[in-house]
This record gives sequence, C-alpha cells and structure tokens, in this order.
Amino acid sequence: MFSFIVYHNTLTIISLVKHGLVKLHCTRNYIHMNLFVSFIFRATAVIIKEVILHVAYTNLPRDEIGWNSYTKSTASKVSLEYFVGCNYFWLLVEAIFLHTLLFTAVLTRKRLLKKYMIIGWGTPLLFVIPWTVAKALYENKR
Repeated sequence: MFSFIVYHNTLTIISLVKHGLVKLHCTRNYIHMNLFVSFIFRATAVIIKEVILHVAYTNLPRDEIGWNSYTKSTASKVSLEYFVGCNYFWLLVEAIFLHTLLFTAVLTRKRLLKKYMIIGWGTPLLFVIPWTVAKALYENKR
C-alpha cells in the first residue's frame, strides 16, 4: 500500500506542475493530464479499498444479520473497476490522438478534445454500470 501512496503523490505533483506551466497547455498535454488523473483516481481507489478491507476483515460480523448487511466495500469495488476502465480508455485516447497526428492532418485537434473526454471518462460507464447491476442482482447473498 505504501507504493500506491508514493505513486499517487508523484502523479499528483507531476499533474500540478504540468497544469501550472502555461506553455504546456495543448490537446496532447490535456490528454496526458487526464491519463495521469485517471491513474491518480485508480491509486486512490486502491488505497480506499485496501483500508476498507483491512477494517472490514478485522471486525467480522458475529451473527446472520451482520453478514446480510455486509456491503462495506461494494462502492470501492465499483469505483476501482471504473477507474481501471478509465485507465484503459485514456490509453486508447492517447493511441487515437497519436494516430490522428501521424495519419490524418485534415482533422483539427481542438475539435476532438471533447470526443476524447467522452471516450476516456464516459465509455467505461458502459461496462461498469451493467457489471454493477448484474453483480447486485445475481451475486450470492448468503
């Protein structure tokens, strides 16, 4: 867990420095910063999940009622899955942007930033929401 904290803090510092330098404001760096932010959120979700699991498994419920209401880490699991998906889709956005730079000089890069934002932050919801619903409906509740 210590490594995730160092990872989180390093990415946060890098993102703040990149955001603070006005000369670095362009579509490519905005995409990099969103990728870094998705990694920061993923590290935060991992840290929160680990803390919740540590607390949850040191104080196990003693009766059936306690076990039936034992859903402390569901939100942390969902957020972790979402941010993992965001990581992959921001990497996809990086690849699409590089492809656009290399092969298609016709498209303007400013116009594509909104589409990249939708792909990077919105597309993981298409997978995480059905997964969450299926998990909530069909997970063994015993």
